[in-house]
Amino acid sequence: MEPVNNQPASFGQGRINTCDIILPTYKKDQSLKQALSALHAQIIPHHWAVRVIVCDDGSPSASQDIVDGFVWTRQWIAPFVIPLAHVGRARARNAGIAKATADIILFLADDILLRQGSLNAHLVFHENNPDAHAAAVGWVLWDPRIRPTPFMEWMTHGGQQNNYDALLGQAECDAHSYFYGSHVSVKRALMQGDVFSEKFTAYGWEDLELGGRLQAKGMRLSVLQSASALHAHWYGAEELLLRQQMIGAQKYLVNTNTARIVRHALYQLSGTRFLCILIMKIWGNKLNIPSFFQFVIAGEFWYGVHHANKVLKRKKQ
Repeated sequence: MEPVNNQPASFGQGRINTCDIILPTYKKDQSLKQALSALHAQIIPHHWAVRVIVCDDGSPSASQDIVDGFVWTRQWIAPFVIPLAHVGRARARNAGIAKATADIILFLADDILLRQGSLNAHLVFHENNPDAHAAAVGWVLWDPRIRPTPFMEWMTHGGQQNNYDALLGQAECDAHSYFYGSHVSVKRALMQGDVFSEKFTAYGWEDLELGGRLQAKGMRLSVLQSASALHAHWYGAEELLLRQQMIGAQKYLVNTNTARIVRHALYQLSGTRFLCILIMKIWGNKLNIPSFFQFVIAGEFWYGVHHANKVLKRKKQ
């Protein structure tokens, strides 16, 4: 990495002490400002050098102007912005990986606000665990300022979006299920030859699929209890259902079978799906019925699986 305060980034005499933060963004100027502000406020150990790499996935406005609005001093290396056409999150992240030169790569999303001390927790973890196979996933909670709905809360407490409840008390976790690209750090050395699969053109599975491949190479994904972040994105009930369709559509290698196809056909043709979506559109942001949430969110996932071409075509329009 470039010099920091006229000293080379490797001034720790061979110790792990450099980090690149890869942050893809697309049409989220305000969220990006908040995410960068939270990063800018982090306290970095004096012997570390950290840089933000913003991968602008074809946003209409200039992310460079947003980045330049901050004064990056102390252990911060001047950030780098990669302007791209709208290529999708997987390819945008890969552009950041290609630019990265640090010991550690921390993946974040443009609506993830690191709480104070979280960046330091990742850096200390990797300094104490220098083995290339050691990686860490941090926590993500809804930002209370966006007033999450009961449905949103259920999605992260037992539902299908970042189920951190299952990690409570766990030291390590399965990277196939928890390599969350919104808040995870990994050694760059382990990623040599492995990047996000660009067959995933929209949201869904590109991070977990990579996590599975890295785990097969020996990666151990630790649960970093001391690193937490806030997710500053409000989802309405209808938006969450559409998102679940997209997740299903992106799971190209899903292991479906005849029984699942028949169940989905009955769910749709009987009118049950229509009734469930209608209920969610009217009361989805107010009601709190976890068993119903589980039923309807699973239904939309399998709708995405069995109608992938239609869902992905609609996403591109």
